[in-house]
Amino acid sequence: MNEKIIRDVCAVGSDVLGSRYFAEAMQQKHHGRTTVGEHSMRVACTGLQISRLLEKMHVEVDEKAVIRSGLCHDLGILGRSEKFRNNRECCWRHPIDSVDVANYILQDLTEKEADGISNHMWPLTGKRPTYLEGMILTIADKYSSMLDTVKPKMYRKGAGNQNTEQQADHRAG
Repeated sequence: MNEKIIRDVCAVGSDVLGSRYFAEAMQQKHHGRTTVGEHSMRVACTGLQISRLLEKMHVEVDEKAVIRSGLCHDLGILGRSEKFRNNRECCWRHPIDSVDVANYILQDLTEKEADGISNHMWPLTGKRPTYLEGMILTIADKYSSMLDTVKPKMYRKGAGNQNTEQQADHRAG
């Protein structure tokens, strides 16, 4: 990931990143091989990259909303095994719980941020985000989730034609 993107996400998202919720998110497994925190950071960074590509095409994007909603979008999933009976319930309920957590961390959560967080599971939950920033969050989340679940399988012993050194380079990147 681009160092400037990471620095910008850390600067804008410092309230979220410094919260006890994000510290807990860095400990809870998510999508098999990552944590809620690592996934959320990747979503915020990917969302910022998408935003900057759109801005180059003269599309106005609220980067702050993309970053903050990206960092908060899955914080409602914390304590998943105690809170939700199954994956379906988690899919439907964690976005609402994530808005509650975001409201607690960020006293100035905007309607745009809350809308993106509460609707980031579209199309699975049926309601799409109202704002462009929410759609960026949804796309960044789906992309990151795919990497979280599919990419590790690419590195199984004997998979593909890459040698071990190339595989290690990909994992580090």
